[in-house]
Amino acid sequence: KKRLKLGKSFSDPDAEGYETDHQDYCEVCQQGGEIILCDTCPRAYHLVCLEPELEEAPEGKWSCPHCEGEGVQEAPQAEGDGHNDFCRVCKDGGDLATCDSCPSAYHPRCLNPPQAEIPKGEWICPRCSCPPIKGRIAKILTWRWTEPPKPEKKMEEMDHTHEHHLEPKSTPDHRPMREFFVRWHGLSMWHCCWISELQLDVYHPAMFRMYMRKNDMDEPPPLEDGSSYGGKD
Repeated sequence: KKRLKLGKSFSDPDAEGYETDHQDYCEVCQQGGEIILCDTCPRAYHLVCLEPELEEAPEGKWSCPHCEGEGVQEAPQAEGDGHNDFCRVCKDGGDLATCDSCPSAYHPRCLNPPQAEIPKGEWICPRCSCPPIKGRIAKILTWRWTEPPKPEKKMEEMDHTHEHHLEPKSTPDHRPMREFFVRWHGLSMWHCCWISELQLDVYHPAMFRMYMRKNDMDEPPPLEDGSSYGGKD
């Protein structure tokens, strides 16, 4: 059975645990305790913080959700070229654009913005080309849609303070995406900023899934100052 590490708790920095190159806190809740270590990266997790949660540590080698998402763990592959034979977005097969940096594959129509045909030449998928974030996220504070919604005209019965909470309409060249306001570990609130949904999914996948599961992701929470979620800072 896989070995668990007793990570140091933030409230008890002198707590003992055996030495590894892994982080001594859970990637999801950022707390110490008994954590399971990934065999392909330095991340660690509480069993109950995984999605789905585990009752006990798995046997043998184990890769965390982040490594699985990046293709570090062996994934189902198409014969011949080493790429997945299904779209990463919709999970269906067919004519797929394959990334030159990882095993992922996508339908052109499932990309954002959608493409009319498979890209020619060398192509890097959205996850591999995702811009890096500036540090470790301590907490997700809120979220918003990246563009102002286009509410239907039959909205006279609703007051103007609710209109910007509606989900933006998809268009042929755009699907609405979320962005998240985050606080960084070890930095003051002055450094809080917005990051994209893709960045959060790529760099903190377990935290992203946990937040999505626990919150209403159809309508963002209102800001205290009443500012629009579609506006850029």
